[in-house]
Amino acid sequence: MSTSAYTTFLSVALCFLTISCVCSSEGTTSKVSQEEFFRERVAPILQRRCLSCHNHAERKGDFSLQSFATLLESSFLEPGDAAASHLLEVIAPSAGAPEMPKDSDPLTEQQITDIRTWIDAGAVWPSEFELEPLSIKDYDWW
Repeated sequence: MSTSAYTTFLSVALCFLTISCVCSSEGTTSKVSQEEFFRERVAPILQRRCLSCHNHAERKGDFSLQSFATLLESSFLEPGDAAASHLLEVIAPSAGAPEMPKDSDPLTEQQITDIRTWIDAGAVWPSEFELEPLSIKDYDWW
């Protein structure tokens, strides 16, 4: 192989390697950012507004939002399709007041948008992550 052919080969190989690394990195970043979105935006909503009734111990409505496995078992969630997810149906007002949270103020538009965005993005829930019911010390009373 001539020197110029070898140089061209190395240049092309280096380009493919760089593109491969960038694409691989973007996939990881995307999943990490989706997990961060869940932890920072969605989990606090579920924990503060839903988990007091829909946890492993109480399971009102026969489902728990405490873990991803129990949420999936409930058939309330269609990852990637918020419009087909019963969870969104019960928290978003369609004709009048939403069904949930029961006996409480409805979720804000931003909270509903965050949950819709999370579901449409595939409902990424970090593995082994489980929501914990809040205790009195977790609330800001003043």
